Amino acid sequence: MGYDNRLMNNKFTNYISNLSMEMYLSHMVVFRIVEKIGIMERIESPVIRYMTTYLLLVMLLVMGLTIYRKAINKLDELR
Repeated sequence: MGYDNRLMNNKFTNYISNLSMEMYLSHMVVFRIVEKIGIMERIESPVIRYMTTYLLLVMLLVMGLTIYRKAINKLDELR
């Protein structure tokens, strides 16, 4: 759009904004997977546990959704 701010208009924010709906729809599934793994139970500090959960969740979502989108694009090319 007509937004000319380098902080909000760059490759990273554009990439994340294109994934935002899929991230919203799938975040609970990924959160439950992280919860079932049991990594967070070993961290005693609630602040560090929250930050670790958040970072792990975002990383897994971005990686998983990127792979998913590439697979869907490949399947569309084959049709």
